Amino acid sequence: MPNNTYKDTSLESAPKFNTKVVIIGGGVAGLTSATLLREIGCDVLVLEASNTLGGLAKSGYSADGFPTEHSLRVYHNNYDAFFSILKKIPFDDNSTVFDQLVPVSFGMAFDKHSLFYDVNRKTHFVQKLYDHHKLFKFFRTRGLTFNDFWVMAKQHFMVRTSWERFVDKTHISVADFCQSQRVSQAYCKLINALHEIAYASSDKSLALSSIEMNTEGNPLNGFYMMNGPTSERVFNPWEKYLMNKGVSIQKNTRVSEFVHDDGIVKAVKLQSGEYIQGDIFICAAPNREADRLTKTTTCLRDTQPLEKLHTHTEWSNGIQFFLSDLPPDKSFQPGTLFTHLDSPWKLVSITQGDGFWKNVSFPKNCRYVLSVTFSNVNAQGVVYQKPLLECTREELFEEILTQCNFTQRELIIDWHMDDAIVWMTDDAYQMQQTQLPVHDKHYRKDGSWILNFSPLSTPTPGSFANEPTSKTLTPNLYLAGDFCKTSRVINCMEKACESAYLAVDAISRDIGLPKITLPFKAYNIRKYRLIRTLDAIIFKIQQVIKLRFFKPTGVNL
Repeated sequence: MPNNTYKDTSLESAPKFNTKVVIIGGGVAGLTSATLLREIGCDVLVLEASNTLGGLAKSGYSADGFPTEHSLRVYHNNYDAFFSILKKIPFDDNSTVFDQLVPVSFGMAFDKHSLFYDVNRKTHFVQKLYDHHKLFKFFRTRGLTFNDFWVMAKQHFMVRTSWERFVDKTHISVADFCQSQRVSQAYCKLINALHEIAYASSDKSLALSSIEMNTEGNPLNGFYMMNGPTSERVFNPWEKYLMNKGVSIQKNTRVSEFVHDDGIVKAVKLQSGEYIQGDIFICAAPNREADRLTKTTTCLRDTQPLEKLHTHTEWSNGIQFFLSDLPPDKSFQPGTLFTHLDSPWKLVSITQGDGFWKNVSFPKNCRYVLSVTFSNVNAQGVVYQKPLLECTREELFEEILTQCNFTQRELIIDWHMDDAIVWMTDDAYQMQQTQLPVHDKHYRKDGSWILNFSPLSTPTPGSFANEPTSKTLTPNLYLAGDFCKTSRVINCMEKACESAYLAVDAISRDIGLPKITLPFKAYNIRKYRLIRTLDAIIFKIQQVIKLRFFKPTGVNL
């Protein structure tokens, strides 16, 4: 983890401008925008539709006082933009929110065997070689061939290639990019499982997720988590920090539409019927909500509505089991992020609590929380032989624990399904659907509905080219969120945070406010400048030869 010196970025000396910025959405993108805008002296108002800040990343408590999370919240050591924000937010008198990050161990089960990386492993060159050897040996004994590793090496090379070759792969699926027809079944199983676990994506998703996995999803690069529930460690201190700096925050405030006049947004109309005026507006709502809102401004000289995005929503979500003690299985030790690659629903789990969390209160007799995230909800389970979307809550309990190989049910005090997953009768849904927030839905065989109010978007071939920039063609309307074009490809907190930096950077340039410093660089100048330059030349030569002498065929890595 990068070194950090505690520093409370004071705004008392920041220049003051009579510029009111209204931000729609109190997730990572919205709060990052508010932080940066307040630093350069703007009057900022954040409108959040729910009763808490944080969006998909927030945590909460069950009715009985057990800590709950929407899903596992993992941070990678290359989250430059997000970490720069966390370092600004005081947690107590001597530390920042960034200081609450702790490293986690990593484990995986593949083909009924397990592999672990110790969180305390040394990082010198010899140890890294040993880690890579151990990983190679594990997959070699699981059925991967040397040709599989050659294909994997070519994919890893894409991380270091030119921007031209990178963009050339934005219309290709994961299956095509991984050359499924040329590799072993074991390799296909592994790659598909990693995509479903890491990004809730399938082999039909955007090929660039494979490239990003080499940097973000590599366990040798290091993973981190907060030493307590996400809202307590991140969003509650963040909210306090913003309010102390003069940012106004209105919760339970849903925006119904933009109000415009002569090509300029003048105000937003709330669901309550109230109007809120502003000089500049940032739409930092989730992509489906942002799409709904920006469609109301289609007469505003093309505001890049998001229906052009080639995205797919997944049901990836979480469940918590509250434990009185730990089972002997090493995969359930506190602070071990474990990927169950063999599970049909592609589960990933971590045990938190004593020995990992600090100063977190639990109900009586509860010492640990086993958090499990699921993807691939259309696959048949192992207990009831039906997809997750067709299971009852009680069946989910048995199915997920079985797929995790958690056998000691007597240790479970209680459990909680994420509040974003709701079961409804058909009659109730038909009566309420027009009033419900944006959601995914599935009509079940028993005649009821299961709803997901926090679907996760994953990119598909063609999405990269259609991602909107943070700056729209409407002069005072900007976008921020993981659906925007940034140096990142995969939807994540870092991508949302980068989009906010880009939005505020565009605002500062457009209206003459103090410039901000971007803590990240575009993909093609991150690293390996010489290699990228040479590859760009080679790529252009290959394209000329290809167009002159050959007809395009298939995928060529």
